[in-house]
Amino acid sequence: MLSFKEFRDALTGSFLLAKRDTAGLQLFDVGIDGFWRSFLVIVPIAPFYVLYAMQEIQIAHAMDPQGTYLATDTGFVVARILLLVLDWLIFPAAMIFITRLLVLWPRFIAFITIYNWTSLFIILALAPSALLFYFGLISAQMVATINLFATLLILYYRWYIATVVLETAAMTAALIVIFDFTLSLLVHGLFGRLTGY
Repeated sequence: MLSFKEFRDALTGSFLLAKRDTAGLQLFDVGIDGFWRSFLVIVPIAPFYVLYAMQEIQIAHAMDPQGTYLATDTGFVVARILLLVLDWLIFPAAMIFITRLLVLWPRFIAFITIYNWTSLFIILALAPSALLFYFGLISAQMVATINLFATLLILYYRWYIATVVLETAAMTAALIVIFDFTLSLLVHGLFGRLTGY
């Protein structure tokens, strides 16, 4: 189980890294036990994915009230949770081969541990706009604009983390972030073709 101290330290470390303060690295448990426990972060992340799935449903209905883009709202939410699980497992598995190929294997455990925890930080940072939209306080267009800027910031954040945790060159870190983003798009696209969601 994850402890309150782990949550506090990891989120503090994530915040410090967002400010480009490498002191945040010291707040993560990057031992083998911490590595395996970091995968449990999917549990507190999952409810936020439900929220974002509901946001997507609302946006789809707002843009096309008569549309049948989403076969069922419940099915779409379940599909998004399954996608979360796939994303959660596929990227670390792929990074086993990538870090070996790039001779970064000694930093693999630390990188994936911090990657998992900072995913929670990212999800929490995005939550306010999703909640504001869910309760009708901001428009779908505003959410789209916020999400666009948020995506750029997230990619930069991921790049910085890859640079400092893997102790690698800026270009190598950029290629890893591009690979992560592309892999996620491919998984989502293939999943959509197979399931209709």
